[in-house]
Amino acid sequence: MGTKVQADAKYHACQEARAKLSGQRSFSQEYSDRQVEVTGGPIGAAASDLLLSPGQPSDFGAWLSGLAAQPGVIYHLLEPLHHLLPGGRAEPRRCQLRRELEAYLRGHARAGEGRNCSGRCGRGSAPDPRQPCSCRCPPTQEVDGLCCPRGKGWGLLEVTVGPGRDLWGDYAGGTDAYVRARYRPATGPELVATTAVVPNNNNPEWGVTL
Repeated sequence: MGTKVQADAKYHACQEARAKLSGQRSFSQEYSDRQVEVTGGPIGAAASDLLLSPGQPSDFGAWLSGLAAQPGVIYHLLEPLHHLLPGGRAEPRRCQLRRELEAYLRGHARAGEGRNCSGRCGRGSAPDPRQPCSCRCPPTQEVDGLCCPRGKGWGLLEVTVGPGRDLWGDYAGGTDAYVRARYRPATGPELVATTAVVPNNNNPEWGVTL
């Protein structure tokens, strides 16, 4: 009898200590540490624990219905496009499609954009020796070394002057022609650029950029 009373007292003492520490939560609630990762669907605060939380079943249904509009990529496989056609390597349509795709890609590849990317830089810039796919510009008051404007609203204005046709402005002979471009920015002085004069020619060719 004395042993039973002592055991009951220890049991009640343990129960009281556990209640103070856990706040009357069950064992499963106290030790329910887990990590859940949700991929796809309308992910929000309610979607972080859709399967194991005691929340409303409608939360899982709402997330499931949103997968069609916002799918999550769990697994993907890349294969050549001509593999979509049935048949093996000997299938004539497969071989023909492969040849056509190769010809299309070669014909539409941009020249100079290989591993050195030397064809991507525009006028006034050059490939970075350390990063060939990046362009560098000589630093000026307008742009920095990364070809970015130094101020808000700043940019580079280029005027390409091509050929002139059937110009007339001289009774004695051909036209003495030149092209002048003016640009008045919102602030600062007016910018003026002029080509060289092409004398005695009604169809002058300049081919310059101002």
